[in-house]
Amino acid sequence: MHVEPRVRHVGYLEILDDLLLAWQLPVFTHRAQRATVSPAKFYLFDAGVFRSLRPRGPLDRPEEMDDAALEGLVAQHLRAWAAYSRESFELAYWRTHSGVEVDFIV
Repeated sequence: MHVEPRVRHVGYLEILDDLLLAWQLPVFTHRAQRATVSPAKFYLFDAGVFRSLRPRGPLDRPEEMDDAALEGLVAQHLRAWAAYSRESFELAYWRTHSGVEVDFIV
């Protein structure tokens, strides 16, 4: 009996994650009282790379780019702190369908 090997389809985000160029922040689901948004947040490995790769349009305000870059920088620091801490910490975020968001939950 011949069995076909399973082919795993890998997306672009998984390839970036495997190459350590990006990572994903999962949604906080433990004891959530409200319906939450399900996709993970995506961060590049460096906030400066994000700023240089993000396309800029004529309607973009500089504050919007600075806010996203600062959030990525804080995410990098929290991720490093959680990795080097003696205790086991996990990072997540929480956002409802109405748009209320908590950027980081440790």
